[in-house]
Amino acid sequence: MVLTRVRHFCFLLLPLLMCIGCGPQMSESDAESLAINKLKEYSKKEGISFEQFGKPEVSSDEKHPWIFDFQSNGSPRHLVRIYVNRNGDVEINRMIE
Repeated sequence: MVLTRVRHFCFLLLPLLMCIGCGPQMSESDAESLAINKLKEYSKKEGISFEQFGKPEVSSDEKHPWIFDFQSNGSPRHLVRIYVNRNGDVEINRMIE
């Protein structure tokens, strides 16, 4: 009786364990939307126009599938790098020249 319950529990649990990490992946366009929203927040906080930034250069590394590099054309020049991971977490780094 107990063995039957354990076996049923394992059959129910196995598919759930197999699907860990197989959820929907974020697309590059979704990641870019997150990055643009973060850049808009940054621009507002810094008191500069969002329109000063052109289209980003996109790259990746082992941890972040999307790295967006934005450069402003104003003075001082802002170099903003926005990292987006598969979960939608966003990090921002900046350098002002």
